[in-house]
Order: sequence, then C-alpha cells, then structure tokens
Amino acid sequence: MQQSVIIEQILFLAVLVLIGVIASKIRVIREKERDGLVKIIFNITLPLLLFTNFSKLEMTPEILKNSYLLIIISLVVIVLMLLLAWFSSLFFRMNHAQKSVFIPHNAFGNVLYFGFPVVNALFGELGLFYASIYAFVSIMLLWTVGIYVITRKGGTSFRRSMKNMINPNSVAILAGFILFLLKVKIPGFLLKPFVSLGDTTIYLSMLYIGALLGLMQVRGVFSNKYVYLTSINKTLLFPFIFILGFAALNNYTGVIIDPLIVSVVIVEAAMPCMANIVIIAKMYRVDDQLATANVFISTLMSIVTLPFIYWLMSQFL
Repeated sequence: MQQSVIIEQILFLAVLVLIGVIASKIRVIREKERDGLVKIIFNITLPLLLFTNFSKLEMTPEILKNSYLLIIISLVVIVLMLLLAWFSSLFFRMNHAQKSVFIPHNAFGNVLYFGFPVVNALFGELGLFYASIYAFVSIMLLWTVGIYVITRKGGTSFRRSMKNMINPNSVAILAGFILFLLKVKIPGFLLKPFVSLGDTTIYLSMLYIGALLGLMQVRGVFSNKYVYLTSINKTLLFPFIFILGFAALNNYTGVIIDPLIVSVVIVEAAMPCMANIVIIAKMYRVDDQLATANVFISTLMSIVTLPFIYWLMSQFL
C-alpha cells in the first residue's frame, strides 16, 4: 500500500478533528455535549461497529488460527509496553501520581476512536477484525492491570477491576466473535441498520477527539518533560522497538507471522495516548492534568509519527 494512503487518511481524520476543535471553540460542543457524545460512541455506535464487523467476514482456518495468535501477540506487546514504562518511571524517580498516569498512558493508546478509522482505511475489513481483537486484549488489561496501576493506593479491589471489564464494547467483541465462530448470521433487517449506525463511529470519534483537544486547558502543557517522554515512547520509540523485534523474529528465527497481523499490531501500538485515562485519572484523583497533556501532545505528534512508523514498517518488514 502506498505511503500516500496513510497520509491521506490522517489528513482526512485531521480535518474531522479540526471541525471538532472549531465546534468546541464556538461553543457548539461544550463539556456537556462532549460527555454526551462519548457516551453515544461508547455505548451505542462503537459496540455496533465491533459487533457487526465480525459478520462481514467468512471464517477460515487461517483467520481462526491468526485470531488466537493475535491474542497472544497483543498480550505480549501491551505487557512489554507496561514493563518498559515501569522501568522508565523508576529511572526518572516519578512520584505516585505521575507514575499512575505515565505507565498506563505508555501502554494504552487510542485504539478505538483513532486506531479503528486508520486501520480500516489501511487494511480493510480483515484488518479491522484483527484490530478488534487487539482492542479486546487492551480493554481487558486496562481494566485489570491498568486500573491496578492507577489506583493501587486508592483501595480498588481486584473484583471491582474485573467488574469494570464488562462494558458494551467488551461484550460486543465477545458476542460478535462467538457468533463468528459458530457461523451464525445476523438477519438482514437488523444487520443493515446496525452496520450503518456503527459506521458513524469514525466521524463521531474524530469530533470527540477534536472537542477534547479544543476544551483542554493547554496552559503549562509544554513545560512538563514527562509529557514529551510519554508521547515519544508511545508514538515512536515503542513501535520502532516492535518493528525491529518482528523483523529479527522473521530474519533470524525463521518464524513467519502473517504481515497483516504484524502491521495491525504495530499501528495500534503506535496510537496516541488513550483519552479515557483522563477520565479515570480524574475519578481517582491522580495527575489528570498530566493525562490531559499526554493526550493533547501525543495526538498532535501522531500526525507526523504514524506516517513515519508506516514507512519504517515498509523498510524493515
């Protein structure tokens, strides 16, 4: 796929984000509307997108094998990002509030609201199917390991973290995958409106990110060194490490992994910091200002870093 495709798609998404920024600046979208928008995405359109995406594919032994392999690869990649972030936090002697945001933001990216539109444009329906599996693993780890890291001094129990894993998106992915395995088809009179409504996720998500950026208080954002460290790690350094790792695996061990799986995992791993962590940080009274700054800077950086990472993939993989 030509390099121009990803640049064109990012520019397309950037225009949608800009519309969201402008809408927030002229107060068409305020905090109340923004919060309502994310509820619509999280509870309605995104679950429908995830659920119906499985119905667009025919199960083959290769896809089934790749799905199981992708679960393992996604788990390894995200855990590695958590460990690398943890070592970095020790090296820079961060305090609890800083580590509580730094570590999860290095590992969990905007794989749903930003990643899905990019993956869908670059790799099509099969790529989005694989991205859904990566997102499912990410959601599971966020609401277990991620919540533990953020709230380990806040008294949140493991049982409560496990309960938080059950949400419309995780349920949609699991239900869709089960129907996919059982080869159960959704009736046409339901499938068409479900697909149409799910497809609006791309546009609504970009408006949400734009509104999020537009409503941020950016004063003091550019003076925090951990913002740049997080953004560079998440959008550039970690994906580059994974590119080298997969290249070494292919070249020196003879282990050949489907290039589409590798591409989807790396692109999703290179997504900017997850916006939902801002809400979680605010809820548990850790450094939500740092979390906000991470989303702002990493999202801006990704406009440049994503095409660069894609170019690196074409050179090494």
